Amino acid sequence: MSMIELVRRWRADRRGATALEFALVLPFLLGVSFATIDFGLGTFERHRLNEAARRAARAAILMPPLIPAGVLTDAGTRCTGTANGSVTCAGGTAASFATILAAARSIAPRLAATEISVVYRRSGVASALPAAFRPPIVMVTVTPSTTMAFGLLGRLPGMPGGATLGASSAPALGRAWEPAD
Repeated sequence: MSMIELVRRWRADRRGATALEFALVLPFLLGVSFATIDFGLGTFERHRLNEAARRAARAAILMPPLIPAGVLTDAGTRCTGTANGSVTCAGGTAASFATILAAARSIAPRLAATEISVVYRRSGVASALPAAFRPPIVMVTVTPSTTMAFGLLGRLPGMPGGATLGASSAPALGRAWEPAD
């Protein structure tokens, strides 16, 4: 058998070609699969934060307001949770916003009180009525202080280990304040 025949036979032999092609394509397929799974988990976490903000906004409009009606402005009054579970507002301090925090934690249990803020703003609805009877716009913002770690994609060389999730906000039209006795 001549050298030319041997080279021709070797080039015509296709055994093992499929395994070699699979070995070359496998890292790409795994990377796409891991990225898809991590993207889905990230989208789910983003949805949870949006839902936590929505539930907290609903709780904020159903409970008595954290601030008195006289403090309400067009620019808004921000109330932010503190580490001990109380809330600090620009116009004063409310004793607790445990209901708002519990509503947000029902969907995102790791949220801290400091990651939730509530803004009360004049709505312009029923503007002919005295200020105490006008419903405010309530905006609840959930700002997570943690990053979402990539479980699968972060293990691949050269890939990021996680991503920072931005704030989620939910507006709601509140109920009118009850007149003081």
